[in-house]
Amino acid sequence: MRERGVKPLIGAEVTLAHGSHLMLLAETQAGYANLSQLITAGQLAGAKAAPVLTIEDVARHAGGMLCLTGCRQDAVAQAILSDDNQRAMQAAPGYPSRSSPHPAAALRPPQRDVEIP
Repeated sequence: MRERGVKPLIGAEVTLAHGSHLMLLAETQAGYANLSQLITAGQLAGAKAAPVLTIEDVARHAGGMLCLTGCRQDAVAQAILSDDNQRAMQAAPGYPSRSSPHPAAALRPPQRDVEIP
């Protein structure tokens, strides 16, 4: 794949203890090691098939990773979908920004025909 200019991405979608989701992508070898540590720590802290991670856990192991938001279940998206822009702005700085010099958000067109619980 690399011969053709394609760089594979290694990452995971993690669910935080409060139910919010984050997509974490390893940008470097250190990022892959941190991602592996996070996944292991989450599995050890939770019950089977119910890992437990906090945003503070992610922030402590954020080096070399890109943190994407945009999942409908993350805190920022939930605030935006609730038309609560102030809460969205308060939630955004809580995401690890030290992990990469390139903060990112996954954006998608709104789906107005989908009912949000």
